[in-house]
Amino acid sequence: LYWANMFMLIIYTLEAIAHVYVDQHKFFHSRWNLLDIVVVLTGWLSALVKNMVNVAWLRIFRTFRLLRAFRVVMSIRELYMLLVGMFSSAKAIFFGTTLLAGML
Repeated sequence: LYWANMFMLIIYTLEAIAHVYVDQHKFFHSRWNLLDIVVVLTGWLSALVKNMVNVAWLRIFRTFRLLRAFRVVMSIRELYMLLVGMFSSAKAIFFGTTLLAGML
């Protein structure tokens, strides 16, 4: 798990460096990019001072990595529409099942 985390942290770092290089001063105007920088910096901070101090509270920022996946879903319109349709149908199935169970 440690090596997988370090591998992903290196990938995120290289991606952030590439974004800064390509976007330059426009990079810091996007909130998504700022979130990426916060995730990368807290990841490196927790990796560097892991044995010195208790940095368990920094693990909260790891959950923000899920927002990166959400950003990809939002950028691909067809994938977004597919997921919204699946969640809507799951909601209808849940309420239908609840109604049937209530009638029994």
